[in-house]
Amino acid sequence: MDNVTAYAALVREMEALRQAPGLLARVDGPALVRVLERDEGPLELEILVRWQDAGHTALRLEGHARGASTWNHEHLRETLVVPLQDLV
Repeated sequence: MDNVTAYAALVREMEALRQAPGLLARVDGPALVRVLERDEGPLELEILVRWQDAGHTALRLEGHARGASTWNHEHLRETLVVPLQDLV
């Protein structure tokens, strides 16, 4: 897995989800999983949407990228916090 390419793909997917309508409806739902076919093999992107805090003032998008050679050993992880006022 090329970490630079995988990270860029993960961040693009997280940003697209952040801007998509209905983000609040995805809170605590199942992970969104997308598999991108690459020359070096499949790249699995998984994103969870959770509350950032007990006061429900922001959402936390947790993204994971897993490549063909690292399915069980390594992965990339990124978190994006979205304040609720940014959803309007």
